[in-house]
Amino acid sequence: MLRLNRDSLYKLNYLLVGMLLIASLLVVIHVASPEKMIVGEWKEAGWYFEKPDYRLKERNFAQVLEQNVRIEILDKLEILHVNRWIFKEDGTLEVDDTSVANMTWSIKGRGHILEISRNGTPIESFQIQTLDNDQMELHLNLDIQIKGVIKILLKRDDLVN
Repeated sequence: MLRLNRDSLYKLNYLLVGMLLIASLLVVIHVASPEKMIVGEWKEAGWYFEKPDYRLKERNFAQVLEQNVRIEILDKLEILHVNRWIFKEDGTLEVDDTSVANMTWSIKGRGHILEISRNGTPIESFQIQTLDNDQMELHLNLDIQIKGVIKILLKRDDLVN
């Protein structure tokens, strides 16, 4: 049986703990954070009701109903009127609509909440469902009750064309 004295065990434990700390540090340094991944130009690829009301028999009626709800929501949410979102490294947000200005973005929570602000006042909040180099899926946080969760799918601009 292998026998080690107490000093050797202490040294071995310190070596293992040190190696774990160094490995953890390397992982944290090299893994992309949501703040870095979101920077760039994104284009809206889709806008979906994730849980539509399937009890409606006529498909056309359901589409008209969803369109009417979308129009009602869009009237209150100005950021959703745009197709192109440009997230800059300094925290500013540019959109293709020139009338919408002075907007900033920030990641809140544990990296899963995207908050859009204008002049320091939050105007919209999204849950980031998925985020990778090619695509971002946002779920809109609403104060009103609707029949489903609204999902906005954004893709990198160079991948949409």
